[in-house]
Amino acid sequence: MNSNDRIILSAENLSTGYRNSRKETVIQRNLSFSLRRGELTSLIGLNGSGKSTLIKTLCGFLPPLEGEVKIAGKEISRYSAGEFARKVAVVLTDKTYSGAITVRELVSMGRYPHTGWLGKLSHRDNLIVDESMVSTGVYHKADSFLSDLSDGQRQRAFIAKALAQQAPVIILDEPTAFLDVAGRSETLSLLHRTASDMDLSIFLSIHDIDNALMYSDKIMVIRESSPMLFDTPENLVMDGKITDFFAEKGLFFNEMSGQISHYNSSDTVQVGIKGDKLTARWLSNALFRYGFTPVAPKNGIICCNAVSKELIEVLLPEGRMITYDSIGSACSALRERNISGSIRGRAQDEKCEPDR
Repeated sequence: MNSNDRIILSAENLSTGYRNSRKETVIQRNLSFSLRRGELTSLIGLNGSGKSTLIKTLCGFLPPLEGEVKIAGKEISRYSAGEFARKVAVVLTDKTYSGAITVRELVSMGRYPHTGWLGKLSHRDNLIVDESMVSTGVYHKADSFLSDLSDGQRQRAFIAKALAQQAPVIILDEPTAFLDVAGRSETLSLLHRTASDMDLSIFLSIHDIDNALMYSDKIMVIRESSPMLFDTPENLVMDGKITDFFAEKGLFFNEMSGQISHYNSSDTVQVGIKGDKLTARWLSNALFRYGFTPVAPKNGIICCNAVSKELIEVLLPEGRMITYDSIGSACSALRERNISGSIRGRAQDEKCEPDR
């Protein structure tokens, strides 16, 4: 199958913003991209970059200022409200809800675009409602009121409603905004699995960069006065584009650890990291906290071999190797060296070289 056959939503030379009788305010210009079935695409951008405006435009709530948006090859302005609801399901960031409505009643609303004007659900409609609740893990809460649910359960109920709509595109605005750490990960995992298993295109805006990079098939980055970025997470990170994105606001994205901080990488000492993956990951975390920049090993810098949490080998550029019995002791020694120019520990002879 041609990859273009998988495209379900496309934008061409799209400009987003607001227009009234007196003026036009453009937020983003010349956006061109395609969303494919079976993929989860995350939209990231700093506050004020136009994420919500783009979401509203793709949902048909705001008209494009220029360009066009097509769903299944048809421009969105040509859809009736009922037709559009059968193509696009929307889950907005909104903590307002009726406490007197049950999960089943909420999810059943997703079938309204497919029912007659009376809104009466058929046996098939009820089966789809049940399947949607099972898929999102809220079937056991079917008769519970929304007011009795946790934030995570409530978000899953709204996702179940979107699934019950059986639209090929689901658009969500900040679906992890009110969730705890576990809830954010669970929600992104659910959405990624849903996109793949049900052959849907899911598009969402998000501030949770860590989970977006982990679960998204594609990442869209929009910035003020800069071209849009659109690629796989791996390509954006390894090409340095995510680092550049955060640098525009004085933030530093570490490509080794995936961490974001206010440290300026040009002002910190680089330390090469290799060894046991788990130990190396948390050694990088500690070094970052101590003001260093973890990078891949290379000649001319301090290199750390994270053998285990009880054995950290520090290889100095001059050829000495010093061992430490913990991450904390190694980091403390490196910080002391950074301040005084000397380092203490059990020394050995070893050349500092990158991994082969």
